[in-house]
Amino acid sequence: MTTLSIKISIRNGSEVKIMDVPYLIFQQMKTLYTAFDTLYDIGTYDTNNVIDIADEAVKFKSLELIIDYYSRLLNVNNYQNLMNDLMDWEIEFFKSISAENSDVLTDLLNDVDYLEMNYMLNKGCNYIASFIIKEKTVEELRDYFKIENDFSAGEEQQIRDDFYWALTNE
Repeated sequence: MTTLSIKISIRNGSEVKIMDVPYLIFQQMKTLYTAFDTLYDIGTYDTNNVIDIADEAVKFKSLELIIDYYSRLLNVNNYQNLMNDLMDWEIEFFKSISAENSDVLTDLLNDVDYLEMNYMLNKGCNYIASFIIKEKTVEELRDYFKIENDFSAGEEQQIRDDFYWALTNE
C-alpha cells in the first residue's frame, strides 16, 4: 500500500526543488494544509499537482528537516514518551542542526512558525532555552545568533544597572 504524498516545490529565483511530503506530515503544516483543504477534495486530488512556496517563506533545507523530524516522531510507539520535555533523539536532532550552523536552526524555527507546526516549534524553542541560552552571557548569545548590538554604550550600561539581577550568572 502506498501512502499519499503531496508535492511541494520551493522556488529560489530560477531554481526549483520539488519534494514529496507524506500526507500525515503535510497535515501538520497548518498554513499549507488549510489552503490545500480549501482548494482540493483529498479523494479527487491529482498527485501530479504541485504546491508552490517561495524560498523566502520556507527553505528547502527546513522542509527536509521537518520531514525527517516528523518521520521519526510518527515512529514513536510510546505515547508517554511524547509527554517528556525533550526525548533523547529530539535533543540529538536539534543539537546536530545547531552544531552545523545557527542560521539553519533559526531558519527551521522561523519556517515551522510560518507553517504553524506548533509541536515542533515548541520542542525547538525548548531545546534553545535548555541547551543554547542557558548560562550564556548576552554577548555570547549575540555572537551565536548573529545579532548586532544597536545600543549605545550609555544605553547598555543603563540596562545593566536597571536589570543587574537578570544579567548575572549566579
